[in-house]
Amino acid sequence: MLRGQEVSKSYSARDWLGRSRVTHALQAASVAVHAGETVGIVGESGSGKSTLARCLIRLIDPTAGQVLWGQTVQGRPGGKNGALLDVAHFSEGQLRPLRSQVQVVFQDPNRSLNPRRKVGDSIVEGAINFGASHAEAMALAVSLMDKVRLPAEGLQRYPSQFSGGQRQRIAIARALACRPRVLVADEAVSALDVSVQAQILKLLREIQAELGLGLLFITHDLRVAAQLCDRVIVMHHGQIVEEGPTTQLYAHPQHDYTRRLLAAAPGGIS
Repeated sequence: MLRGQEVSKSYSARDWLGRSRVTHALQAASVAVHAGETVGIVGESGSGKSTLARCLIRLIDPTAGQVLWGQTVQGRPGGKNGALLDVAHFSEGQLRPLRSQVQVVFQDPNRSLNPRRKVGDSIVEGAINFGASHAEAMALAVSLMDKVRLPAEGLQRYPSQFSGGQRQRIAIARALACRPRVLVADEAVSALDVSVQAQILKLLREIQAELGLGLLFITHDLRVAAQLCDRVIVMHHGQIVEEGPTTQLYAHPQHDYTRRLLAAAPGGIS
């Protein structure tokens, strides 16, 4: 569904003396997400995990490497029969008709939802942008509110009238309205308390099982990754240092950084 091949991201800047400085935020990172699979990317702040995610969903341009989306595009080489299409250097105009395939849920729903728009307007916007009529989009919004365990009448309310956990459910519904094949959750539960985290994780598992989505889950919390992810990728200083099936990696970490992360997890990992 989604693949990054040797993806790198560098930033150039000049100091006060005019000397050029290059920061390598991401170095030759490769990741693949299959249908129905949850891949976790873990690491401390500044490890490069969110940079990798933003390159994979083309919110930022990678400096090097391939970003491959599983999308059939008429007339484009490699786009037929469900083959992966390299979108690493597509312009925004080229990307726009493909954006529905890969959607993202951000950390803070207070910032990602427009406080001046009713919830229903936010949810239907993506579906309408990708060709649905207003009536079709509203019917989809009603079904999605049910899917995320919120009442349909909430479509006529504003985000401020919901709790933090409910707003994150709305953000998930908005992403699903575009009918994506891959959902990227970037620290999507880190701003929530533990009980609400568990509810959102359960919801993500249910949605993925029902829709067969690929899920890329970005988190600094190894306990959360253990609850949700089939495979885990560990990042440190912009590089992937270890990856593997979750139970195997947690039970037998090979890299010293992974061992230190697991040892530092509050309460340990079960």
